[in-house]
Amino acid sequence: MPFRRIERAERRHAWALEQLLVAHSAVVPAASSSSSSVQVASVRDACALAAESEKANIALYDELLKGDLPADVRCVFGHLQAASRERHLPTFERCATRP
Repeated sequence: MPFRRIERAERRHAWALEQLLVAHSAVVPAASSSSSSVQVASVRDACALAAESEKANIALYDELLKGDLPADVRCVFGHLQAASRERHLPTFERCATRP
């Protein structure tokens, strides 16, 4: 199950984004206290859903990177997008197609 590893990675990603906000004197939003859960029929379905989420993240970064961004922001966004594209998405796609 890839979820634990990627959950740890996502925490690191959130930390990187928080550091950017602090560096640019922006407000760091409070973490959401509401937990959202999606019911899925199987691990494969959960992985397929997670793969779609990673695709949405990649698309979001595509849009954000079109903007006029400070170099540090562009760098962090690029690294986070690469992690989604090169590591998270393939991991979830493999999981979704396992027998």
